[in-house]
Amino acid sequence: MSASRARWVLVATALLVAGPSLATAQAIAPSATERGPRFLRVFADPSREPVVVDPAESASLSRKISLNIREMTRGAALQEIGLAANVHFVYAGDLLSGAGSVRIQSDSITVAAALGVVLAGAGVDIAVARNENLILVKRPPATAQYFHGTLRTAARGAPVTAAIVTLIDTTQTIQARARSDEQGRFVLRSTDVGPVRLRIQRIGVRPFESIPFRIRRDTTAVIAMDELPAVALPRVSSTAVSACHQRNVAAESALELWEDVRTALLATSITYSEQRSRFSLAQVKRIYDTPQMTMRDIVVLEQNLTAQQPWTSLAPDILAQRGYVRFADDRLTFVSPDLDVLLSRSFENTHCFRPALLRDGPLLGLSFEPASTLRNHTDIAGTFWVDLASRELRRLTFRYTGLPFVLDDSTGVSTVNFAKVDAQDWFIASWTIRAPIPALVASRAMRVEDQLRLFGGQVEGEDPRPFLWRPSGLNEQRGDVLAVYREPGTADTGTLWTAPTGAIRVHVAAGENENGRRAPVHGAEVMLIGSRRQRMSDDLGTARFDQLTAGEYQVAVNTPTNTLLLEPATVVVARVAANSVASAEVSLRTPSEIIRQRCGTDRHVIVGTVSRDGAPVADAQLAVYDISNRAGGLVERVDGTFSPSNADGRFMICARPADATSTLEVRVRGPGGEETSTAVQFTRETNIEAIEAVLPSHSHARLP
Repeated sequence: MSASRARWVLVATALLVAGPSLATAQAIAPSATERGPRFLRVFADPSREPVVVDPAESASLSRKISLNIREMTRGAALQEIGLAANVHFVYAGDLLSGAGSVRIQSDSITVAAALGVVLAGAGVDIAVARNENLILVKRPPATAQYFHGTLRTAARGAPVTAAIVTLIDTTQTIQARARSDEQGRFVLRSTDVGPVRLRIQRIGVRPFESIPFRIRRDTTAVIAMDELPAVALPRVSSTAVSACHQRNVAAESALELWEDVRTALLATSITYSEQRSRFSLAQVKRIYDTPQMTMRDIVVLEQNLTAQQPWTSLAPDILAQRGYVRFADDRLTFVSPDLDVLLSRSFENTHCFRPALLRDGPLLGLSFEPASTLRNHTDIAGTFWVDLASRELRRLTFRYTGLPFVLDDSTGVSTVNFAKVDAQDWFIASWTIRAPIPALVASRAMRVEDQLRLFGGQVEGEDPRPFLWRPSGLNEQRGDVLAVYREPGTADTGTLWTAPTGAIRVHVAAGENENGRRAPVHGAEVMLIGSRRQRMSDDLGTARFDQLTAGEYQVAVNTPTNTLLLEPATVVVARVAANSVASAEVSLRTPSEIIRQRCGTDRHVIVGTVSRDGAPVADAQLAVYDISNRAGGLVERVDGTFSPSNADGRFMICARPADATSTLEVRVRGPGGEETSTAVQFTRETNIEAIEAVLPSHSHARLP
């Protein structure tokens, strides 16, 4: 997911909620002759009207940048300007939906001038926020027209449900989209005064497309549809010829299958835009060391949220021109395609769909790869997997291509799984995105062709630095929708869909019982690493974690006493599968075993923490004195070398033999010379004493 695009979304939320003056800015009417955007200053005080400002007075608008924009959409060009000028644009996703392509090639152009070229004739102005974010606001549009339609079958007059209906303009851009309900009804809203075409898509049925027409007023229509089946898929077809270059029965079948895939992708996008459902979501990020593929780190996030697309990408035109891997600050960022990318004409026009149909049990595979003209930069290749009987999209698999040769085998395959709640609500049920973690290592200079792939064809000559990319690990980001609910306030708020999950059962034992077996440990702290989940083992020494998605997990186990004795937690790895319980056996050392190993024999042990002002103090020095005979004037220092407190302020002291009775005093000196002391009383029945040494506060210390 693009970090910059994510920031724009968050900024937009804050400004649209807290900016009443923005609504006023949208209402300012420009003169009829103005084609380019005006720049408006908005204020936090809603009583102050927005004012038109000179771009030269704004640091962000007067900044000069270098641009090389070739036939990009306006949205993609805005992203290029934002990256070059380090500014953020905030605007509604459909504000520039009907825009054509733009071109800017300049070594020195101000941001304001570039925006004038990109947004000429777009009917928008730019509001400059107090934090210098640039907010695109639409000028008062022409009155919107509504197309109310009802879909019925021509033969029986039955409602056609779950059909995807779109209005497409002359540039092949979708102006409006909707999905027919249980009665076959839909509503499209359009402000486009030009000719449009109505396109109706259903999975497994040939799409319908009307001749161009204009919507001059609100329109109501009943559309009778012939349910013509899609072209039958061939049993055998050659894998040698790409659908980009040959038109035959196999190629036509691949294109028919691609229409079914696009229909499912559109339906998924509509589900997210309608936001009628809530998801219970689990996301797991794992870092693996390669090539052994041992898990280095894991983070588990569980949340409930309104249905939304799991991640967003860069604009399709930018990906087509620059590739799916971005280089900045000696780092590589891998971009995953979102629904907007997969549905874009840019993706369709720059990838070849193989007429060969792969098989995976009941699934058919429609493969795609970059067109031959794009082989010199990073891209993606993969397969859409469709159910053989229903022709419904089930899965997308893809991998990155065009990487430096040393990274080619380290990316792994990413997977996106699709599902639907009912006949209408499609969604992404789970995803696993894998990308290598590359590192720069000293070596010969990178080959020019490898640089071209990474930098989108903009590097000339060799990079003078003697480096080479090497894979240092694998980043795997997995997400799963655990359950789908309707939003509160709707007619049905029950659980609509659940995913199969697994569990981990941990058994904790230590020491030996009368039968010579390890005894179960009650009260052990069992933690699912990377998450907030923690359990205590029961009388049988067991703890369990439910509702886990498939994959590897790490579990850390320790007892409170062992933690005081500075015993590290025992970490085990468990692999979870759906509809099953993974077992993990954990064997801990007993406190006596730890003391004998640390102290050489059974001894009284003093454990505790050193703190000051509520924060742990590291490197505090410790000394122990026997004050049992202090009344008689005898204070004896206990022999031994005691380690200073660790980074968490914890310490452990091996004191007197375990069969001795004595009163000891622990004296603590902090790194700054501050001191404190604590007395402890040992008997033959107690061999571990826990204390907390609190050093004097520095809050009233006088600075020199």
